[in-house]
Amino acid sequence: MFGMIPSLPTSHTVALTVSQVDPDNIVVVYHGGPDQRSLTGLNITWPKGHHEIHTNPEVGTVYRLANRPPGTDTNVTAGKDHIVITGIFSGNIQQVVLDTFV
Repeated sequence: MFGMIPSLPTSHTVALTVSQVDPDNIVVVYHGGPDQRSLTGLNITWPKGHHEIHTNPEVGTVYRLANRPPGTDTNVTAGKDHIVITGIFSGNIQQVVLDTFV
């Protein structure tokens, strides 16, 4: 209707950290958060577009990406690597929960 404000989607909050522990390894840690009960999955987009979907993540879970063999430029670089993590919540609601460079 004209003049009515459309409903806005609900924002969800969960905590993750990403670190590059050395030139060949990136680590993501899921820490939970206020909306952890409705989180049904994480879609991690690693450098160069590699996707991993993890269902029913548990607090404290560690996800890793490592160059195989070490020293090859398969995914992880010694420079800035782009990581995007999308949370999948109840009702198949998807929201970017982390978008960073490490």
